[in-house]
Amino acid sequence: LPHITKNNGLAKIRLVNQGTEHSTDNIHNLIETGSNSGIMKVFIKRTFRENTVGAIAAEQGLEAVAIEPLDGHVTDNIQHIAQLIANP
Repeated sequence: LPHITKNNGLAKIRLVNQGTEHSTDNIHNLIETGSNSGIMKVFIKRTFRENTVGAIAAEQGLEAVAIEPLDGHVTDNIQHIAQLIANP
């Protein structure tokens, strides 16, 4: 099972565990489960199979948003990601 962390109304599902990525089918199931649970956006780290996850999210009617959590402009990046989270 994937590692799921919930905090302040956000759920984080880790798609890489100990260096091993989930299969495309497993990612599809995770996103479908999230869609059925009311999620509106899927945030994808830019380096992680962006096209695959984006296509699966679109199938479920969800918006896929690519972010780079380790961007060098820390303050601007935090504000940008916070705005993405706050605006459904």
